[in-house]
Amino acid sequence: NTIFFLITLSAFLWVMTNVFIDIADTPQSALFWSRLALLGPVFIPSLFLIFVTIFPSGEITRRKQILYVLPVLLILPFIFTEYNISSVRLVNNSVEATPGVLYIFLLSYFAIFFSIGFGLLIRKYRRSSGIPRQQIGYVFLGFFITVILGSLANLLLPILGIQTAQSLGPASTIALVSFIGYAIVRHRLLDISIIIKRSLVFFFLIVFVAGTFTGITFLTGIIFTEALGLGQFFTAGFVALLVVLLIEPLKNYVSRATDKIFFKAKIDYNTVLQKLSTVMAERIE
Repeated sequence: NTIFFLITLSAFLWVMTNVFIDIADTPQSALFWSRLALLGPVFIPSLFLIFVTIFPSGEITRRKQILYVLPVLLILPFIFTEYNISSVRLVNNSVEATPGVLYIFLLSYFAIFFSIGFGLLIRKYRRSSGIPRQQIGYVFLGFFITVILGSLANLLLPILGIQTAQSLGPASTIALVSFIGYAIVRHRLLDISIIIKRSLVFFFLIVFVAGTFTGITFLTGIIFTEALGLGQFFTAGFVALLVVLLIEPLKNYVSRATDKIFFKAKIDYNTVLQKLSTVMAERIE
């Protein structure tokens, strides 16, 4: 999940830099964002190869990690140079960039790493079964569609002098989000159910605490301060005591409510053991 987060972050940087390229109004800013647009994608092949090596369950040696990251270290120093993007020009409110010689190396880097990665996924897909097989299938489809469209639109075609399809690359990440999202929801990919539950619980708790402090402080401020002549310190203390007394029961209630809605298949082991003991005792008797 850590490696997948880094892949997602790299894709996000790629999409956002392309947005800034589209809204650039001067050649200088267009050149800056065009060169910066490579910062996100340059990490993706290496991270992808690390991801498919350990996905869905596996390990990777330190030597392989260094080997996979080595091309990134070689490319990074040339991102803000003419070897990346040599020049840009604004034509009809769009940016046309002239790629440098670095793009040839990039195309080879992407082709080799993604070919190895997809080969590993195919091999794991054939050897697996059940839910892991389905997870691998959706991961493969999501990455494959995004990589093919992104590489074609933002690497191969610009080398050939075709600039009109560059917006297709960032848009292709929709395929990655869709397939991975479906695998997360339907086939328990990355197993984020506990994150969903905790996020919902703490969201409702924050809303409760903020709402309680705001509402009750206002009401008790009128009662204690104006009617009884007490200070605001007493008012704040009263509200804090009320929140402390109610926060734990509310947390338990929200946890039970989220379990019923989102985690119907969750096993309550205490209940299972209690029912099992009762049934065994009845049968023996």
